[in-house]
Amino acid sequence: IMTLRHPATDEVITDEKGIPMTITLVGTDSDQYRKEVKRRFSELQRNKGRKVQTVDLDDAEQKAVELLSCCTVDCRLVFDKKPVSLADIGKIYAEPKLRWLREQAEAFVADRANFINSSKAS
Repeated sequence: IMTLRHPATDEVITDEKGIPMTITLVGTDSDQYRKEVKRRFSELQRNKGRKVQTVDLDDAEQKAVELLSCCTVDCRLVFDKKPVSLADIGKIYAEPKLRWLREQAEAFVADRANFINSSKAS
């Protein structure tokens, strides 16, 4: 579970009741992540012999949003005084003024330590 933090102050972001806003994510070792990456790789392989396409940054950003959305399994977010449903998380990640939120989530997903239970016993 990732708690949202203000991009400038690093303070925990809360709703109007003072409850922290959170996003529950799975990491790069998860079945969801690996299945989506495998699907994309297969798609690239199918298109391998076709005309070379130019890199479209908007398309690349949309694909990043889709991958992150795939890794999001729950959320407790409120924006513009409205709760955000899991079905709308892609819109939040794609919102230009909330790019910082997407960057936090991407960093969280990429950090394997967030998904390994630590134990002091060896």
